[in-house]
Amino acid sequence: MGLSAAFLLVLLLNLYCSKASALVRVPIHHEPHPASLTHRRMSIRTGDEGTSINVTYGDLFNCYFSYITFGTPPQKAFKAMFDTSSNLSWVTSTDCRDCQGRGYGLYNHSRSSTYVPDGRPVYIDFKLSYYNMIQNGYLSQDTIYIDSLAVKKQIFLEQVAFNSNFDYVQAVIGLGYPAVTMQNVSGILYTMFGEGLVEQPVFGFYFKRPKNIFNTTGAYGELTLGGSDPNHYAGNLSYVPVDSEGLWQFKIDGVKIGEETFKYCSGGCEAVLLTTLPVFAVPYGDRLNQQLGAYILEDDYWVFNCSDFRSGSLPNMTLTINGKGYIVSPEDYAYEMDLKILKLCPSLIYSTTFITGLFQNKWVLGNVFMAKYYTEFDAANKRIGFALSKDQ
Repeated sequence: MGLSAAFLLVLLLNLYCSKASALVRVPIHHEPHPASLTHRRMSIRTGDEGTSINVTYGDLFNCYFSYITFGTPPQKAFKAMFDTSSNLSWVTSTDCRDCQGRGYGLYNHSRSSTYVPDGRPVYIDFKLSYYNMIQNGYLSQDTIYIDSLAVKKQIFLEQVAFNSNFDYVQAVIGLGYPAVTMQNVSGILYTMFGEGLVEQPVFGFYFKRPKNIFNTTGAYGELTLGGSDPNHYAGNLSYVPVDSEGLWQFKIDGVKIGEETFKYCSGGCEAVLLTTLPVFAVPYGDRLNQQLGAYILEDDYWVFNCSDFRSGSLPNMTLTINGKGYIVSPEDYAYEMDLKILKLCPSLIYSTTFITGLFQNKWVLGNVFMAKYYTEFDAANKRIGFALSKDQ
């Protein structure tokens, strides 16, 4: 090989490596989290004498999180979720009196040399299916560390009200669609892009769904900032345009249950992606559950016959997005729960009856969908890309 050819090869390798290193990789961890608001009690008659036994049951959802730090010097790492519904990031503050003594760290801006007060108040009461999320506090500015990436002068919310539905994390990093801003706060994705920390305003989520969500903890995914990672998906990404300036929203062309059309989306329906949601939240969710073969146990709690779930006799659900079919199998929309004296197979499809605001009347696809399909969020080209995860 001549000198010029060898030099060209080295140059190409350097260009490849520099592009690869431009991706910021953030490990995502998993742990099961019981949604306390869905815990219920029922009486079951057992034995020849018909003894009545009280059983507590409910949902045990996937919780995906990372570790994020705030301030200079960086304070104790906070357990944080990435949220694609909003651009506003928040961290639990030492000003939260109800949060004291709960065994996790609180952000103390008085200990940070890069803290800049803002003070604008924020109050949001957001309802989504089985939980309410109240954001109550004031805006502050400081450095946020995402893995090794230091995002300077980022405005975020200091949360001063304890929220029982989010007591398993102490912070949320907002990765909502760029148009979703509050009080003219720039989202952290565009702050990173503006500072040259990432090549482009694009990120990709890889969620690995554990086979047993009840006792599985550890590293179960990766967020890439600045692009997506083809090592995590098979084939090529298929894109759909974002059709609303307010959310990571797109159109579902139609839905089939087996070979039958789900009539409540026969002419198409709007959908959004929500990384913090561990279920599907769907308009007419009761009709969808019924068509899939589920039945109501009590109080609108839908379950499948576990023998049908194990045997593979339940139908697939197919979402057609921009002309391409995405199969959601029974293992994606249900799971088995062992209550010792019996087994339940709850549905992961919820009704959007209680959803308010921007998500109303939309299909909300949570991380249970993104665990099946790797997802790229491309703000630069106003599109979303899907591909089958290599773990599927």
